[in-house]
Amino acid sequence: MLERYVEELKALKGMIGVQLEDAIAEQDGATLPVRYRAYVQSQAEQLAVRTHKGELVVADRVQGEHFDGLEVREPFTGEVLHRFVSDGQAGWVERVEPVPVARLPEDGLAAAGEQLVSEDPDIARKALEYVAADVPGHQLADLIDEHVHALRRLAGEMSGVAGLEQLKTQLDTLGDDWGQRRTDLLIELYDKTPRPGVDALVFMHAQGLLEVRYQGPRQQLANGTAMDEYRIRRIGQGKKTAPTLWVAHFHFEHLADGATDFVRGHLKTWQQRSYGRADAHKLAAGGQRIHRGRLTYEQVRHIFPFH
Repeated sequence: MLERYVEELKALKGMIGVQLEDAIAEQDGATLPVRYRAYVQSQAEQLAVRTHKGELVVADRVQGEHFDGLEVREPFTGEVLHRFVSDGQAGWVERVEPVPVARLPEDGLAAAGEQLVSEDPDIARKALEYVAADVPGHQLADLIDEHVHALRRLAGEMSGVAGLEQLKTQLDTLGDDWGQRRTDLLIELYDKTPRPGVDALVFMHAQGLLEVRYQGPRQQLANGTAMDEYRIRRIGQGKKTAPTLWVAHFHFEHLADGATDFVRGHLKTWQQRSYGRADAHKLAAGGQRIHRGRLTYEQVRHIFPFH
């Protein structure tokens, strides 16, 4: 059974790689051969996204009167398992309906508190797994924030309850400790991510860990458009020379356009700074792609020295 599962995964990965190569080739105007797929393709646009718990799922694009986003349905019953909405940054966030939490009776507080304390190492381990798996930062933050909220809520319910003072203090301490741990984990995640986005940029800048400099002069591209480049260095590590972490590119219709009149902006790793079509083909063959994290003026106007 395991061997068959591995073979299925290999076939799926191979199909994805072929589809990425075909998409790039179509952009280049190439005529594509007829291919027989390892899997039957859905007629709907499909995207791989992660749930708020970090699970990777394949969702269908849905555009209707009552919902515009991504959906994952149970294949046999049609039940909606997950729904995702745009995060405004060319990404997707799972829409999770809040579940009302009833106040516990006093005789149940001790057991609930001990359960939360016992779950704390599991949350810490899962958070490290999120960092290793390069999940989006908001999902790592949600994991921690939900746990801290539960700690705070239960500690609040224990206020004034005789015999639970020590357990309440323990819950409060765990909640306080997660503040710095959350920051450290997000920094670790963003330091190594191959897919930086505006959330990483805003967070690291707010921590005082970035130095942003304009790399002039403006470049005129082969198609007549223009581009500004900003180098983003990682500071605060005690190194003599701050390493370059990312690069931001802002594209203009004309060479003489103002610094804030760009038509699109994106964030890349320094390694992918000069990647072109040939590199895109190589990455696609391995099921990867050149990453461009979308940036808008409203999101980054306080970060880049545009004037």
